[in-house]
Amino acid sequence: MKTKRINPEDIQLISETVISLLKKELEIKQSCKWITSKEVSKLLGVSNSKLQKMRQQNLITYSNFGRNIYYDTDEILHILEQNKVDKILQ
Repeated sequence: MKTKRINPEDIQLISETVISLLKKELEIKQSCKWITSKEVSKLLGVSNSKLQKMRQQNLITYSNFGRNIYYDTDEILHILEQNKVDKILQ
């Protein structure tokens, strides 16, 4: 079985592609300023419990209305940009 080594440029391209796709999905949601926990979990690729920990640690802002929790789409985009991988060190 042949293995292919992934170089830093490949990882950078993958990272940029993922962020681009997530931005497109968020643009669709942009007409709706607030999105649900389920949508945020899907966009960030985290579980509900991880999202809860992020809220408890003040890593992500949110709004409560009744029993529902909502997140600002601009804040989610900001988090994605902050965690963008610019360079991979070997």
